[in-house]
Amino acid sequence: MRVSAIMDFCLLTLADAVAAQQPLHVLVENAASPYSNPDGTGVANDVVRAAFDVVGMALKLTIVQW
Repeated sequence: MRVSAIMDFCLLTLADAVAAQQPLHVLVENAASPYSNPDGTGVANDVVRAAFDVVGMALKLTIVQW
C-alpha cells in the first residue's frame, strides 16, 4: 500500500512537471558512494539522468546532506 502511494505521488509530480514544461527538481543525497556523491556524480544519479534524457524531460538534481 505504501509503495503504491509513493508511486502515485511520483507520477502526479512528474505529470505536473511535464505539463508546466519546467525541469523536475529532485533532491539527491551527498554521502552514498558509489550511488550518489557530493559532486552530483554516482550510479543512481546517472540512471535518473539517463531515464529523463530518454523521455526528453528536463531534470535538476539538487544535492543535499543526508
